[in-house]
Amino acid sequence: MLCKYCGFEIESGGDLCGRCGSPANITSGERAALTRQDESVECPSCSELNSSEVEYCATCGSPMAIITRVLTLSRTRAREPLESWRVYGIETSMFGRRDELQTLVKAHKRVTSKSQAETLAIAGPTGIGKSRLISEFVRTLDESMSESVVYQTEARDESASTFVMIERMLRARFYIAEREAPETSRRKLLEASERLLEGGESERVAHLVGELIGIHFDESKHLPSVRDTEDAAELDRRCFNALLELLSADAAQNPLVVVLEDLQYAPNPVFTLLDILRSGLQDCPVLFILTWNSDELPKTHPLRQKNDELAQIWLQPLSDLEVEHFVRDTLRKAEDLPSSLVERVTEAAHGNPLIVEEFLRILISQGIIDTRFEAWKVDDTRVREVELPATVEGAVEARLLALTEDERLLISMASAVGQTFWVECLHAIYHMHDDLHSDSTLYWENRELEQRINALIESLERKDMIRRSEEGPTHLTQLYFKHRIEQKSIYSRLSGQDRERYHRLIAQWQKMRLGSNSRSVLESTGEHFVKGKCLEQAAETFFLAAEKAREKYENEIAIELLRRTLSLASDRRLELKLLGFEALGELLVWMGDHEQALEAYREFLRFAWILGDRERGARAYNDIGKAHRSLGDYDRALKNFETALGLFRDIDLIAGIATSLDNIGHIHWVRGDFEEAKTFFNAGLHLRRQTDEPKAIALSLSHIGSVLLQQGDLKSSMVYFRESLELRKAADDKQGVVDSFNNLGCLLLERGDVDGAQTLLEEALETARSIGYRGSESVVLNNLGELHLQEHRTREARQYLESAMKVAEDGGDMRVVFDILKNLSRLELRETNREKALERIHEATEIADHLQSDQLLGLAMQALAEVHAEAIFDPGLRDASIAASQTAFKEAVELFAKVGNDAERAKSLLGIGRLQAETGDIDAANLALGEAEEIFERLGMKEFAKNTRSIMS
Repeated sequence: MLCKYCGFEIESGGDLCGRCGSPANITSGERAALTRQDESVECPSCSELNSSEVEYCATCGSPMAIITRVLTLSRTRAREPLESWRVYGIETSMFGRRDELQTLVKAHKRVTSKSQAETLAIAGPTGIGKSRLISEFVRTLDESMSESVVYQTEARDESASTFVMIERMLRARFYIAEREAPETSRRKLLEASERLLEGGESERVAHLVGELIGIHFDESKHLPSVRDTEDAAELDRRCFNALLELLSADAAQNPLVVVLEDLQYAPNPVFTLLDILRSGLQDCPVLFILTWNSDELPKTHPLRQKNDELAQIWLQPLSDLEVEHFVRDTLRKAEDLPSSLVERVTEAAHGNPLIVEEFLRILISQGIIDTRFEAWKVDDTRVREVELPATVEGAVEARLLALTEDERLLISMASAVGQTFWVECLHAIYHMHDDLHSDSTLYWENRELEQRINALIESLERKDMIRRSEEGPTHLTQLYFKHRIEQKSIYSRLSGQDRERYHRLIAQWQKMRLGSNSRSVLESTGEHFVKGKCLEQAAETFFLAAEKAREKYENEIAIELLRRTLSLASDRRLELKLLGFEALGELLVWMGDHEQALEAYREFLRFAWILGDRERGARAYNDIGKAHRSLGDYDRALKNFETALGLFRDIDLIAGIATSLDNIGHIHWVRGDFEEAKTFFNAGLHLRRQTDEPKAIALSLSHIGSVLLQQGDLKSSMVYFRESLELRKAADDKQGVVDSFNNLGCLLLERGDVDGAQTLLEEALETARSIGYRGSESVVLNNLGELHLQEHRTREARQYLESAMKVAEDGGDMRVVFDILKNLSRLELRETNREKALERIHEATEIADHLQSDQLLGLAMQALAEVHAEAIFDPGLRDASIAASQTAFKEAVELFAKVGNDAERAKSLLGIGRLQAETGDIDAANLALGEAEEIFERLGMKEFAKNTRSIMS
C-alpha cells in the first residue's frame, strides 16, 4: 500500500508511513479506489478495465498483451531484462543455422587449441538471425562447460560517448553496474586489473582503461592534466594499448570470445581500436565475432573495406521447409494446426525469421490464434482472410497498428527523441501535448495523467517494443527501442508539424536536464534544435560542443562542429560568426591546413570590420599574415603584419604591438636578414616584459636564440633558449616546450653532443605528437633525420625525413619542405644516387627563390656544391664537377656573409677547403680551412673545429 500523503510504500500491516510518519489507515472508499487503480488494466482494444491477472479482455476477448508478454515487470527501477526469443511466452527454437553454428564452434576450438586469434564476421539483412545465432553459440559454450570468457556488446544508433559500447562490454565483464557509484566503479575496475596483471602495471592500466570508458580517476599520475593538455588521438592510443594489456592478461588465464554486434552504428574510432586489439592479441586464444546489418551499411563505411580480409558468415534466408518447421515448433501448443496457416506464413515470410515471429504475434493479437486455452485454437477461416505484410517494414507497420491510439502517440513521441530516450522526457512531451489539447490547469495536481503516462510506458514494455537501460544519468530513467527499425518506422509516420514541435521541446529539455558538460549531449541537443527549425539555438549549441572538443584536443571533430555552427548562424548572431571563424582558423593552423585557415581568417577579419572591433581586426591581420608566411608568401605576410601593427598602435594595446613586431621580425629572420630580425625581436621582448605574459616572453626569447644559433653564437643562444624553456615549463605551455626542446636539440647537435641532441629531439617529437602539434612535428622529424644522416645511419635518416615530408606537405609549410628537401638531397648523395640528389636540391632551390630568402638560397648552394664535390673522382664528371662545386660553395659563402650567418659560412669554407685539398691546391685549401677553423673556435663549434684541423693535418 502506498502512503496517501508522500507516496512511499508502507509495509503490509504497518500503521505509519516510514517516510513521512503519516497514518496508514484510510477509508474503505479510498482503499477500493487504490485497489482498482493498482490492479486494473485497460483493454488495448475496447478500453474496458480488466484484472491485471487475466490474459484476455472479459468484454471483447482481445488479448491483454497484444504482442509478446514475456515477464510481468515491477514498477520499481530494479527490473529483470526481458527475454528475447519468445512469442507469447513460448521460447522459439533456431532452425536452418546448423552449419553456421558449427563454423563458430570449430573456430572456437581452433582458437583454444592453437592459442591463435581468429575473427569471424556475421552479416545479413534485418531480422535474418545474427543475434540469435550468437545467442545459441554462447549457449553451446555454457552447455559444454567451456572455460572461455565472453565479452559481448552492441553498438547503438545513439548520441553517447565514442566508446560507450566498449564501456558496456567491460562493465559486464567486471561486474560494474551501469549506475554504480563512481568510487565503487573505480574500485572494481582497479581490483579487476590487479587480479589480472602482475607487478606495478595494474594501476596504470586501470586508470587508462577507465579514461576510455568514462570511469575517471581524478588526479591520476598516469594521466597528468590529460583532459586539458593531451591530444585525443594520443590519449586514445595509450588507452587502447592499456585495454590491449588488460585483455591479453585475461586471455592468458582463459580463452576469450569477444562479440561486437551491430557495428554499422559504431563510430570510426571503434574500428581503430578493433584493429589494434586484433593485431595485438594475434598470439592469444581470442575469437572475435563481428556482426553488422548489411542493409544499413553505407558505401564508405570502414566495414566494407574489411570485407576481403575477414572470414564471413553471410546468413541466407531460411528455406520454406525450415520456415515450416519454425512455425510448427513455435505453435506446438496449438492442436490441429491448419496447413493453410503454415503455408500463408511460409509464403509471406521470404525466409526471414523476424517476419515469421511478427506474423505469429499479429495472428495472436487479432485472436486468429486463440491462446486462452491449454491447447491453442486456430480459426482456419480467418487465417485465409487475414492480410499479412510482405516485408519486415510491413510487419512492423502491422504491429504498430495493433497498438492503442494512446500507445502509438506515446511511442511516436519517444521516436522523436531517438533510439535511446528517457521516461522524464516523455512526460515533458506528453505534458506539451496535453497542454495543447486540454483546458486543464491542474498540472502536477493531476496525478491521473502521470499514472496514465507510466501505465502506457509499462504496456509498451510488456509488448516488448521498448526496454529499460541501466545506463545514462542516475537521476533519469533511460529506455531504448528493442528494434531500431521500429523507431525509424514510427518516426517516419510523424507529421512535419509534430516533428518540429517535439524536437524543439526535446532540445530544451536536454539542455535543462542533461546539461552542457558533455560534447555528445551538446551535439544531440544541437541536432534536435536543427530538426525543430531553431537554427540560431542549434548554432550556439554546436559552438559549445566544439569548445568541448577543443578542450580534449579532438581537433577534427571540433572543426566539423564549427563548420556546422557557421553554416547555421545568421546575421542576427554576427558575434558567434566572428568567434567561430577565429576558432576555426586556429584549429586549421594547428592541423597544418594553412590554405583553409587563411580563408577562415579572412572571414574573421570581415566580421571584425563589420562589428567595428579593431582589436580582433588587428588579430585577424596577424593571423592572415602567419598563414601567408607558412605558405611562403612573405610579401603579403609582411603587409598584413604591418597593418596589424598600425591597428594595435591606434588602440595602444602593448601585447598586440609586441606580437606584430615579433611577426615582422620573423619575416626578416627567414629571409636571412638576421640583424633586422633581432631588432624587431628585441623590441617585442621589451614590450612583452612589461605585460608580464610568460608564454609571450618565452616566444620572443626563443626567436632571438634561434637567430643567434644560425649566426653561430652558440653560447648566447643557449642563454636565451634556457630562459625560454623555464618560462614555458612554469606556464605549462606544452607547445612552447616542444619548440624549446627542438631548439636546444639543434644547438647540442651544432656543438657535437649527438646523444644529448637525440634525447631532446625525441622528447620534443613525443610531446608534439601527444598534443597534435603538426607544424612542429615536421620540424622535429626533419632535425632527427639530419642527426641520423650526420651519424651515417641512413635507414633511420630516411624514415624520419620521409615522415617529415608527409607531415610538411599536408600542412603546406614551404620553409620546412625546403629543409627536408635539402637533407633528402644529402641522403641520396650518401647512398650514391647523384641524379636523385640533384633533383631534390633543385626543388629546394626553387622554393628558396620563391621565398626570396638569401639564407635559404645560401643553404641550397651549399648542398648543391656538396653534390657536385662527390663526383670529382669520376673521370667523366671530374672537371665539370670541380668547377660547379667551387662556384656553388663561393656563392654560398657570399650569401652567408651577406646575411651574417657565420656558422654556415664556416661550413661552406670547410667545403671549399676540402675540395681544394682533394684537387691538390694545398695553399688555397689551408687558407679556406684556416678561416673556417677560426670561426668554429670562436663560435664554440668544437667538433667542426676538430674535423677542420684533421683535414689540415
